[in-house]
Amino acid sequence: MIDVRQAIIRSLNNKFGIKVYGEMTEQNFETPCFYVKTLLADHTKQVGNYQRSFYSFNIHYFPNDEDNRPNKACNDMKAELNGLFFFFEELKLFPVKLTGEVVNSVLHFIVDFNIRYKVEIDDGSEKLRELEMRSEVVDG
Repeated sequence: MIDVRQAIIRSLNNKFGIKVYGEMTEQNFETPCFYVKTLLADHTKQVGNYQRSFYSFNIHYFPNDEDNRPNKACNDMKAELNGLFFFFEELKLFPVKLTGEVVNSVLHFIVDFNIRYKVEIDDGSEKLRELEMRSEVVDG
């Protein structure tokens, strides 16, 4: 299984070097920071060993508290995130949709992924590796 959320957190941390929260903290969080929230994780079995997964994430960006232009900081970050997720290098994926909106001086950047992959199934049984044929004439 692909852990898309952890890959997003790693990418944000590597690119920007600021705190990334995976769980919401009510108070005393340091800014600037990100908070990654999973909006939807839907998995559908397909024919054979294939599975399709749809993920939707809301990446909140909280600008620095001392910033006197927080909406500009959010819009600048939206442009940076569009660049980061246009092709998500960490997982070699193109997102289905990227949207961003600034609400109350907080950026809500939503990224959606639609992934189809093969699941290796180990049922514990031994596979037939070689077939041995024998032929003989029976008198009868």
